[in-house]
Amino acid sequence: MPTIKDIARLAGVSHGTVSNVLNKTGKVSTEKIHLVEEAARKLGYVPNTQAQRLRQGISLTIALILPTLKKDTYLALYTALLSGFSGTEYTISLHITEDIENREVQLLNTLPHADLAAVVTVSCLSHRYEELYSQLSCPVLFIDRNLCKNPGKDRAFISFDLFGAGQAIGENIAAQKIQRAAYFSSPSRFDDDLQIYLGLSQVLEQKKISLHRYSSDGNLCLSKAFSILSESPVPDAVISSSLFRAQALTSAMACTKKNIPCHITVCSVQAFPHPDHTVYQLDYPRLGAYAANILKQRLMEHKDMPPKTILECRGFPFSSSIIKMKEEQKLSLITLSSPSTTALQNLLPLLKEATGISLSITSLSYDDLYESLRLLNDRFHYDLVRMDVAWLDTLGTQIYMPLREAGIDPDTCFQELIGQTQRCYTHIRDTAYTLPFDPSALILLYRSDLFSDATLQRAYYEKYHEILEVPKTIKQYEHIARFFTRAFNPDSPTLYGTTCTCGHTMMAACSFLPFYLASGGPVIENGKLCLNTKEMVQGIQDYMSLVPYARSTDSGWWADSVQEFANGFTATAITYSNHVNYLMNSKHSSVVGQTNAAIIPGQHPLLGGGVLGINKFSDKTQACREFIQWYYSKDISALLQTLGGTSPLAEAYNDPQNMETFPWLAATRDSLEIGTRGINKNIVPDFSNRHFEFVLGTAIRQVIDGNMSPQQAAEFAQSIY
Repeated sequence: MPTIKDIARLAGVSHGTVSNVLNKTGKVSTEKIHLVEEAARKLGYVPNTQAQRLRQGISLTIALILPTLKKDTYLALYTALLSGFSGTEYTISLHITEDIENREVQLLNTLPHADLAAVVTVSCLSHRYEELYSQLSCPVLFIDRNLCKNPGKDRAFISFDLFGAGQAIGENIAAQKIQRAAYFSSPSRFDDDLQIYLGLSQVLEQKKISLHRYSSDGNLCLSKAFSILSESPVPDAVISSSLFRAQALTSAMACTKKNIPCHITVCSVQAFPHPDHTVYQLDYPRLGAYAANILKQRLMEHKDMPPKTILECRGFPFSSSIIKMKEEQKLSLITLSSPSTTALQNLLPLLKEATGISLSITSLSYDDLYESLRLLNDRFHYDLVRMDVAWLDTLGTQIYMPLREAGIDPDTCFQELIGQTQRCYTHIRDTAYTLPFDPSALILLYRSDLFSDATLQRAYYEKYHEILEVPKTIKQYEHIARFFTRAFNPDSPTLYGTTCTCGHTMMAACSFLPFYLASGGPVIENGKLCLNTKEMVQGIQDYMSLVPYARSTDSGWWADSVQEFANGFTATAITYSNHVNYLMNSKHSSVVGQTNAAIIPGQHPLLGGGVLGINKFSDKTQACREFIQWYYSKDISALLQTLGGTSPLAEAYNDPQNMETFPWLAATRDSLEIGTRGINKNIVPDFSNRHFEFVLGTAIRQVIDGNMSPQQAAEFAQSIY
């Protein structure tokens, strides 16, 4: 095997230079980086990272011991741990026991203890083997099955309230007039399934419902499913302790042509309702994320682990307190054509099933929607209206019924909303009229693979004497945009450094506003807005400094900028977060898996998206209220996010599965916390956000087209405002 000395000899550099390049340490010129990388490639050099870690006395391997990956809860746990430790040097080493004690004993005796940073385990061992875990010198985290004899800073247990889960399932069964129930689980010696059974049996015994337990190892569950169906009479209800047991029972029913009226399955979070059984959800992605977090705190910050954590169960999805309308109701909604509208359209059958409401959606373009909203009256109206947040201050009182007047308590609704959205998406002066429908913020997308490339990092440092990192200031962003534009840097891997969405007047205003805000604008004097200011001129100059590094200034919609980024034309892009899902849906995207996001440079994100409220001319207030309760439920919010829409609830932005699929959610969440849109009418009473942005957009277009200087544009804006 080639060594570092061999690479140094072929590259014609020193041993230390090779070491610095391979370990990404020290300051090495781009020329020498190329020489070393080329020599390593020719020699077929593969670094032995494990040996490097051992020499440094650092253990970076986390052993994960699971009974199986057939069970969806364990797969979700594994995936969440992988996600939780992504971006760190730690690796997850997976070990499967199939719930066989001897296999786990052998595993614990052969694991390289000295090279383990931590162990996470769903153990199948009985307590007579607990000393095997006590002998480990690293932190041990027990999941669901507790062998933690002496909890402390290096020993902890995490699970759900499984006894409570059993009780909740029991209450659900009792409400369905069931007489005979069966619990289908893994062997009874395991604590997790036992706790569910005990809670279930407690309730069913009180309700005089018989309960029989069937248990088997995983590889025998199909045979046991046939045994359940061979009983006479067949149970009225079966509770399966896992998704793969439920699938075995479904297969057995298909073969025997026997039916079980009530089939409930305990499983991890399912995005959509299951056609064959009712699910009771345990949020294992959240458990895995929590486990990763406390382990990282222990390993990286040396904090003690909490000895015992019991998480709340997610429970039965789509089981809110919504009462189905006695008679079918038809509602109408007017909205913008957007990813969230498309997602809602796909969920309308669920709406009708849950509420009895049939919703007709009219989706229009940005300008057509605005003009249509101006025409609404008592003869021509829709029951529900989604408008752009920028129009709320102008059109809101003409169109919407106050929430309290509609029987909606805004204070209760606001508790679940993402960020500070109630500040910009709900109130006109002191009255709440609307709720955020698809809140979004301008964010910065960037190619994480380019920003972590050692050669590009060194080349950037040689040019600007700065570290190549995600830009926080406008000046940093200008440097990065120029560096990644091939016309100014022939070695750039992308044609352009950024995007420019300003082909439409209102889009130009939104693109420009974060730069204006970062410069200190807008300026208000004596209740009046001043546009002919040094802040306005500085903002225009900052914005225009990026135009040469964009492919085009004619992009009229945010999806156009996302498409440029998805096609690999640009290293970064500025766009509204509710349009970024195009990256996942584009068949030709070359940047999936290489994309991350951050708060926009200048740290003044602009809020966007729409608001939803009840039209003041609608006579279907109760049905509208039921729709709102349905739309803002946690289950529907999660589905909207999964289908590419935008959730208005905070919970969706902290979900590990969503964060893994949509890596820009963290930046969106943080931007929604600090973003702004418009000006407080208490400060500028006659302020119209739409008019303000139209003036700004018009001025910016004049500068881009070469008709005005920044100073002239500021004077022009003041004159027409």
